[in-house]
Order: sequence, then structure tokens, then C-alpha cells
Amino acid sequence: MLTDLQARVARIMASNRSAESYFAGGAVLNQHTSRQSDDLTDTDEMIPDIVQRDVRSLEDAGYEVTIDLEIYGCTDATVRGGGAATQIQWMSETRMRFFPLQPDPAWGLRLHRADLAVNKVTAASTRRQARDILDLALIGENYCPLGPLFLGAALKLGVLSPLALLNNARQRAVSASNEELESLRGVPEGWTAGIIKMIVLEKLDRAETFLREVPDSYLDGLPVGKDGIPLEREAFEVRPLQDGGGRVPTFPDAAPEFA
Repeated sequence: MLTDLQARVARIMASNRSAESYFAGGAVLNQHTSRQSDDLTDTDEMIPDIVQRDVRSLEDAGYEVTIDLEIYGCTDATVRGGGAATQIQWMSETRMRFFPLQPDPAWGLRLHRADLAVNKVTAASTRRQARDILDLALIGENYCPLGPLFLGAALKLGVLSPLALLNNARQRAVSASNEELESLRGVPEGWTAGIIKMIVLEKLDRAETFLREVPDSYLDGLPVGKDGIPLEREAFEVRPLQDGGGRVPTFPDAAPEFA
């Protein structure tokens, strides 16, 4: 779920999106749920150009935009308006994905939810942020099993063993700060840090069982059902990893789509 400010900002930026610049990240993933993400993320092949275009659009609409960080491949900014503030992050992102970009009235273009979920698993395996652990719990509870996502993440990263990624995610889940987990926006009612970790570890145990028994026919892509949701058995198709073109903005502080 987006805050009012994030929704307004997304509508303004949507007109600038294209196959080379689309929305991705937690805000898109969680747009229909109660979990709010802290930022919007946009990816773009030519970040300086798209950043300037988006900043101009926001300033023309009366918002104050401050660039907080600008390094190769990543630009962070804070947008203020109406007494509220949010972060936007433009970042380079791999062109490889399992589904075409999806048209969206609020975002212009966005990643398919399966690709977003794969990206979340990748993040939880390669960095230490509490919100990634919460997203694993929400994905496993409300969207799909985690096992197929580790297959997809390994393919995107060029890693031989999805089990190695799973073990990384498990270590990060165990060591995640309880205080940080419970302070995240959109934590479901009644979920403590202990419950979040318990759910994640249970989902990871199930994923490990799947990965140790995965059919050879699933190893070359992302197994999904007719609805495009990743699954463990009786896949309708195994989506190959392909060049989808383009990069990605996100609201790092928005709510999760999988709640």
C-alpha cells in the first residue's frame, strides 16, 4: 500500500516510464497490501537522463526534490510535499527477467509480480535489510513458495547453487534485528519479530526440501502455473530467463504487495 504522497508521486512519474525505465521494488510489490515501503524504486538504462526528467516533472508539480546520493548506477532522492516526505531510488537493474514488463495505470510500466518476488529473494540472499526478511514471510504466506524463486534468483545471478543463496537468506533471517523487524511499516497485526522469523525459517525449510528434489526440467527457468505464479509441482511452463530490456524507480519505504 502506498502513502498518499507516494501515490501522487507515482502518478506524476508514470508518464515518464518506458520499456527502458519502469517501476520495481517494494512499492510495486506491495501496492495492494497494508505493508508500506519506505521508497519508490525506478530503474533506467540512462539514469542521469531519467532522474532529471522525473525531478523536473515533480518540481513542476510543486514538490521539493533533494538528491541525497548519486553514484554510478544509483541515485537516491527525498521528495517533500504537503507536509510529508518519501524517498525515491533510481537504480540500474539487470535486463534479464522471466516475464515481459506489465502495463499499470498507476505506474506506467512495472515488473511482473513473479520477477519482483525473485528480486526480493535475491535481495534477502545478498544484503542485510530487515524489510527483505519480512517480505520473504509475506511472499511465502500470501503469494507462492520460496523454492522456485531461489531457482530464478540463481539463474539471474549466474550462481550454480540456489541452495547457497537459500543458506545466505537463512543466516540473514536468524541474525535480523528484532527491533528493526517490528518497526517496519505494515507488519501484519499480531506478528512479532519471533513470528516473522519462524515463518521465514519454515518457508526456507520447505524451499530446501524442494531444491534438493527439484526435477531436472525445472532447472533452466522459473516453474509457474497458468496464472504466472511460481509453484513447486505440476508447472504449466518453465519460464526461461530472457533479455527484457531496460532498468528500474522504487519507493524504498512503501508497503509490501504480498501482505
